[in-house]
This record gives sequence, C-alpha cells and structure tokens, in this order.
Amino acid sequence: MPTAAFSFLGIPYALNPPAILLLAAVLVTLTMAWHASRMRRFPGRDRFVVMQVGAAIWALAAAMENMAQIPEAKILWAEMAWGGIVAAPTAWAMFVWSYGHGEEKLLPGRWAWLPISMPVVVQVLALTNDLHHLVYRSATPIGNAPGAPLDYHHGLLYFLVIVYLYGFMLFSVIAIIDAIHRSHGLYRRHYLGMAIAMMLPWAGNLGYVSGTFTLFDFDPTPFSFLVMGAIFHWLIYRRHLFELLPIARSALLDSLPDPLLILDGAGVVAEVNRAARDLAGGHQLVGRSFTELARVGEALAPLVRGHGADSEMDLAADGRQFEVRRTTLEREGNTVGVLLMFRDVTHRRQAEDRLRATLDDLQRAKAEAEAASRAKSDFLAVMSHEIRTPMNGVAAMAELLAQTRVDTEQSSMVSILRQSAESMLTIIDDILDFSKIEAGRLALERVTFDPTRLVEDVAQMVAPRAYEKGLEVVTDIDPALPSLIDGDPGRLRQILLNLAGNAVKFTERGHVLIRAENSGVGDIRFRVADTGIGIAPDHWDHLFQPFTQAEGSVARRYGGTGLGLSICKRLLDLMGGRIWLESIPGQGSVFSFSLPATGSGHPHDATLLDGLRVCVTVAPPLGDALRRLLAARGAEMVTKAADVVILDDGEPPPPQDAAVVRLVPFHHMQGDIDEGPVLRKPIRADELEHAVAIAAGRERATPSLHLGGETTYTAPPETEVETANIRLLVAEDSLVNRMVISKMLDRLGFAYDLTQDGDQALAMFRTRRYGMVLTDFHMPGMDGVTLARAIRREPGGTLPIVAMTADVLPQTTELCAAAGIRECLRKPVPLKRLEEVLARHLPRALELRRPVVEASPDAPPPAMPTLDNAPLVEIFGALNDEALALLSDFADNTASRLSLLASPLETGDTATARHHAHAARGSARSVGASALAETFGAIDDGLADGDIPLARRLAHQAEERLTEFRELLTVLDTRLKTAGKPEAPGKDVS
Repeated sequence: MPTAAFSFLGIPYALNPPAILLLAAVLVTLTMAWHASRMRRFPGRDRFVVMQVGAAIWALAAAMENMAQIPEAKILWAEMAWGGIVAAPTAWAMFVWSYGHGEEKLLPGRWAWLPISMPVVVQVLALTNDLHHLVYRSATPIGNAPGAPLDYHHGLLYFLVIVYLYGFMLFSVIAIIDAIHRSHGLYRRHYLGMAIAMMLPWAGNLGYVSGTFTLFDFDPTPFSFLVMGAIFHWLIYRRHLFELLPIARSALLDSLPDPLLILDGAGVVAEVNRAARDLAGGHQLVGRSFTELARVGEALAPLVRGHGADSEMDLAADGRQFEVRRTTLEREGNTVGVLLMFRDVTHRRQAEDRLRATLDDLQRAKAEAEAASRAKSDFLAVMSHEIRTPMNGVAAMAELLAQTRVDTEQSSMVSILRQSAESMLTIIDDILDFSKIEAGRLALERVTFDPTRLVEDVAQMVAPRAYEKGLEVVTDIDPALPSLIDGDPGRLRQILLNLAGNAVKFTERGHVLIRAENSGVGDIRFRVADTGIGIAPDHWDHLFQPFTQAEGSVARRYGGTGLGLSICKRLLDLMGGRIWLESIPGQGSVFSFSLPATGSGHPHDATLLDGLRVCVTVAPPLGDALRRLLAARGAEMVTKAADVVILDDGEPPPPQDAAVVRLVPFHHMQGDIDEGPVLRKPIRADELEHAVAIAAGRERATPSLHLGGETTYTAPPETEVETANIRLLVAEDSLVNRMVISKMLDRLGFAYDLTQDGDQALAMFRTRRYGMVLTDFHMPGMDGVTLARAIRREPGGTLPIVAMTADVLPQTTELCAAAGIRECLRKPVPLKRLEEVLARHLPRALELRRPVVEASPDAPPPAMPTLDNAPLVEIFGALNDEALALLSDFADNTASRLSLLASPLETGDTATARHHAHAARGSARSVGASALAETFGAIDDGLADGDIPLARRLAHQAEERLTEFRELLTVLDTRLKTAGKPEAPGKDVS
C-alpha cells in the first residue's frame, strides 16, 4: 500500500514498504562498498566492491520500478536494472575465486575480458530493446490499478543471460567448497560462513522463479544479494584481522631461538618451529604423539596432562638443561591444545650454580660478620654493665664526698675524681652508641614531647661544667616553636648534649648559646654557638668522621674519643635530618642541625604578663633572648619607667621604684631575697614568667622544693612516715651499691628499707606499707623485672616502681615498661637525678623531710651503720679500745658460727641449723650488732617455718653483713686512733 506520493522528472511515484526496504538496503550496501574500498587490500577486494555496487544498482532499479505509477517508467527502470543484474553474480563468482584461492584472474589470457564486458553489453541491449526485442518482447500491466506490476514476455537474450549467470553462481559455489576443503581451523569456519551466506541469492531467486516466495509480490533476489554482501563484508572484516596470521605465525615461530611444540587436544604434535626441528635432528615430529618423542616423552607427560592454564618443569636431555613452559590453548572455555616451549638454560643454570655458591659464601661471611658485630655489641653492653657497677660507687661517693667538709686540696682531688668518672662513662656511651649504629641495631622511638623543655634541660645539664669555667649558658627559644613535636627526645637530647658539651669543652671565655627555632618549612632547627677556639675550614670535611678531631693537638689538650660528632651525624641521618658547621678560628663555632618534625599545640598564650612594662638590663646574648621571650608572652619591653627590672648578678638595684628579678649563677641558691625573686641561670622560660609575675604582684609566691643543693636532710619521724606512707623499699644486690644508695637516701632525707634481692624485697612488701619501690634490674634469684611483676599482683601493688641498671641493652627499657616499671635509671645515678625522680613519684616525702643544721666540729660523731653502741657504752662507758676488742672477737666467733651453720643448711638438718642461728642472734644482740641480729633472727624464723631455701639466702646475707661489720670496725679503729677519744653513745639501726 502506498505510503506517500511524489513526482520525479514529471513522473509520478508512490513510496511503499518494499521500496523503503530496498532503498535502505541500497544505502547500507553502498556504505559497505565504500568501507571495503578503504580497507587494506585483500584478494578480490575490487570484485567485492563491484558486486556490492552491482547489487545496489539492481536493488535501486527494482525499488524505482516498484514505486513508478506509469508503465513507461516501470519499463525504463526494469531496463536500467540489467547492468546490476549481470554485474552482481559475475563479480560474486570472481570474488569468491580470488578470495578463496588468492588469485586475481579467473579466466586466463584473452578470455579475461569476458566477465568485465558482459554487464556493459547486456545493459546496452536492454536499453535498445525496442529495436530488437531480444530482452523482452512485450510488457503488460497486471490489473488496472495505478502502479500495477508488469508482466514481461522475455526474449532469447534473457534466457542466455540467465544461463550465463547461473553458471557463474554455480562456479562460485564450487570455488567456496574447494576453499573449505583446502582450509582448516578458523579459516575453514570462515569459508563455511561464506558458503551459508551464498545460499541466500539462490534461495531468493529460486523461490521467486517457482512462485513460492516473493518480497511483497516483487523479486527478492536483489535484496538477498544485499544481505549476502553484508554477511560477506562482516566475514571479510573479521578475517582481515588475522588474514596474515599464517604467514606471520610461521615466520614468528621460526624466528624464536627456543624449540616450540604445539599439541592438539589428543597430545599429537600439530606444528613445530625450526628450533624444534633442529633439536629433533631432522626427525619428523608433526603428526606424532608427544609420548613417542625420544628421551623426553615420558618426562613431559605430567606437564602435558597437568591441570591449570600454565605450569613449568625442568628437563634434561642430551647433556643440556631445558626449562619447559606449558601454555594451555583454549577456545570458548574448552581446551583445544597445548603449547610447549623449551628454553635452553644450561649456561644460565651453570651461572646460577656459581652465583648460588658465591651467595652462600657471602651469606656465611655476612652471618659471621653479623654474629661478630652482635657479639661485639653484646660484649660492650655487658662490659658497660660491669664497668658501670663499680663506677656507680665511684661517681656517687665522689658526689657525696664533695658535699662533706674537705679542705682545698681534697676538694681538688674530689673534683678530678668526679670528672674522671664522668669522662669514662661518656666514653663508654659513645663507643656503645657507635657500635649499635654500625650494626644497624639502633632503634628510634617516636613520641610527643616539649622541645622547649628539652632544650632547657640540656642547658641545665651542661651548666655545672660551664659555670666552673666562668661561661654563660643561654637558651634562646623561638616564640613560634610548637609546644609539642613528634620524634625521639632521647636521641635529640643526646645530640644537643654532645654539641653543647663540646662547646663548653672548647670554650675558655664567653658563652654557649643553644637556640631552637621553627624554620617554617616543616622542620625544626637547632643551633649551638660558642665563643671558643673555632675550627679551620680545611678540617670541616672530616670532622664528622669517627675517631676524628679537628687537630691532634685538640685531642691532647681537651681529650675525647672523636666519636661524638660522628654519632650526631649518623643519628641525624637516621632521623631524616642534617647537620652543618660555621666556624671562624679564634672566634667560635656554630653547629646547626635540622629535623623533620610534626608540630602540635600552640605557642605560649600572652596572658600572665600582658601589658606589663619590663626592663631587661642583662647584656647580650642572654639579654636579647630574655627580651624576645618576655615580649612573646605579652610583656612590653621598655628602657625606663618599668614595672619590673631584670638584673644580672652584681648589678646595682635600679634607682626607679620598680620590682626586681635578680639572675644569679648556677651554683647560687634560687629563691627570694629582699629586693625580689632570684632565678638561677640558665633561665627556664616558665620560671622567668612566674618570677616576673610574682615581682609585679600578679601572682602569689609559693614555696618551691629545692633540688640538688648543698642542704642535707633527715627523714621525718616514724609516725609521719607511716601516716603519709612515704617509706621506700630498696632492692640492690651489690654491697657497694647498697652503701651508695643508702648514703644518698640518708642525705636526701628519705625513710627506706634496704634489701639485697627480689625475694627479700617481696617478703618485706608483704609485711609493711611502702610508698615507692626502688629496685636494681639485675639481681640473683628474683630480679627487678620479676619483682615488679610480683608486686603488681599484690594488694596495694599500684605504687610507683623505679628500676636502676648499669646495662644499656635496648630491651632493658622495654622489659621495664612491660613489667609496670615507670622509670629506668642508668647507673651511676647522680644525687640530683635521684632526688628529681623521688620528688616526681613521692612528692609528699620531700615536703615532710627536715633540713639538718650543720654540726660543729666538736660535736660527737653519729653512730655507725649496723651497730647499736648503747650496750657497749653501758658496759665499757664508751666505745673504746676494749669495746672494739670485744667486737673483733664477736666478728671472729660469728664467722665460725656461719661456717658451722652452712653444713646443716645444706643437709636439711633444721634442728642443728636453728641452734646455730639462735646462738648467733643472741651474741649479736649482746654486742649491739643489730643488723646481724636481725638477719640471724630471720634465719631462725625461716627454719621454724621449714623454708630452708630462704634460710640459705639469708645466710649469704649474714656473710655480707658480717663483712660490713668488719669494715665498720676498721673505720672505728681509725677514728679512735686519729681522734684519740672514744665514740659517743648513739643509736642507728639499718
């Protein structure tokens, strides 16, 4: 049924569904013909394009004939279709032949023009049919409706052309069948698809001729040609992607240096490359099962039959080694074959064997070197512990001795003794750190800490030595420095201490300045500047090398190992920082370093000193640092009419009516004087702020605990100790260290109980209340860590526990923390450091202790430890020579008693052992040897409870106390001979 009417060249036409379908097909076909002409050339491409164009002409003429509404127009378009009718089948046959056989010519020689000229000849005869009627004799409309189809009465030429065309079409079918037969695999399926498509024109034409099938009552043959062309186009395009694969594949496979076999699904060799043929020595491989391959077939079976997409195996053949790799060939999820590639790895395996042997040698050497390095580090750590234990006694006793009454010569010798001990410990630390860095065993921690406090602590630590030399130590903190940063505070403190210590060492006059500043580019910078001897530029390069100093004369004059700066540099390398030097010989040096640091917190808020007018008269560089600090905290810096004036030591009071804050050297006392607060150098920022606020009346003065001064204290009365629970429990196995810690605690005014191992300490803890535990780390039997864990499990076990250790092993701190130990002090522990720790964990004890008024030289000396001399004074009237003789006899008798006690303790004879212990306790009480009496009493009690192991440990303690007692007798004898008078009465139980 017509859908639209139009006129073309005065001829009426009517658009209808068959015409629309044919016109759409024409447009698609011409597009494909254009696309084919643009494709890379393939066999028969031009014929394929001609076939497409011929079919399009045929379909276009059929569509126009269908739409024409008058017979004359229909006849004209029917005549115009003959060129396409002849061209399409002819080009089809020629294309199939060329495409399937790779040949351009269908007919040889002089007959080659025939297929090309036939469409032109037939088209001319059709257009001139009125002259000869060879194509059709007449054409009459079927029906009277406008546009009715015509019934043609064909002439002789029509039938000749039909025979000619059917011949070409039949030839094309034969050609495609031959191509299918000669091809295989993917190509066979390709040609089979073309053969199926070729059935469409046959079916369309035969259906139309027989009257069994039409397209809306019209001939479907041209449309079927168009559909076949579209299918051909898709197949050709698809094949175009792999049309060179056979050639390329063969060339590629033969170019591979490795033998390659392709097996089909049954394990039969389908293809090989040249390398495989050479390996087979010319033997036929294709068509044989892989199991028939000589020498290797059986070995290949597990690989060929294995599961999975890919796998490998090693194969030996003809004295050569091959690495065989299997790749499974799959299509649509189904396995169709296997590809085996043989790679000759003989030389590689030989090289690998040689390399493996070399690596084994290197690994053994590396393991031996690492073992030696670990042994060296462990040896140094253990030796450090062994050296530190006696050095603890030397340093601590020297510190205590320096605070007693000594003359000038003795004071000088004590000072040398302390400096020598400190130098030895510094050298030990340097060697250990360098050893750990070399071994790669130095671990860094990352915690949050206050950089300002750290810098001020470093200044306090180097201040004693600096002020002994008359040097000023100044800290200069950038106001923009974050209040908290992340990093390793211990290692940062070590670097600053090393640089500041060197600055003090190499400076004779002037000052040492420690500055911390925020660089503003994500890192923190530190500077240590001095006014010392300086360093010549030609020595800068090797200054950070180990065991190196600027000049040999420097080492002879100032001492040192030359490790300090090397350790600093390596630590900074580990921390991601860098260090550099600026120096002028004779004027001083500036060591600077930077560290990447993530800051948190805010700079100090300006509130307490806000608007306060402050005048600083102190000379640079300290004065400049103080002004920056106070200005950052809100103060207004003025030169006159000030609310508060900060004066250096020795400066006269200001004439103006202003409050005063006085700065004094490090060795002076800190507190208040009549004119105002006094601050000890080096200055701490918070202390300065509060001192200025107190002087201005903005803050009330509060009494502060004085740490590290010359004052001696005594413990509060027993009732206060019990009420406030401020007694210390001390566990220390070394006799020397027990003497040291007892002396220090006596001087600091702390009440304590002293035990010699963890078992005794735990037993004491269960019988008495303590405010804090101070324990050695290494002890026989129950060590400090075990003691801490045991106490944590006891009722009331939440008290502070602090450990002391002479070793420097990295795991020590970790073990302490895991056991609930709050701090780990390294021996020797300075008196001030011990006091700071005790003040932090047991502050109430500092508040309750009493300062001791210095006794006059004529005052009677106190009684000695371990001896209550009251019984002897009652007998002899004084502690004289006769009393000492009795004590000496007692000591000898006790030694014999201990020998008698050893045997029954070993054999478990409780009754005999109790007899000796009871007798020894009675003798000790008689002469006032209270410590020994207490120990023998504990032995007796332990035996009564059947605890023989405890009795044995207490027997060893009794031997140590007897040794202490004999040492006491020696001291008393010396005093009596020196003073010429007996000891006065007194009582002291330890």
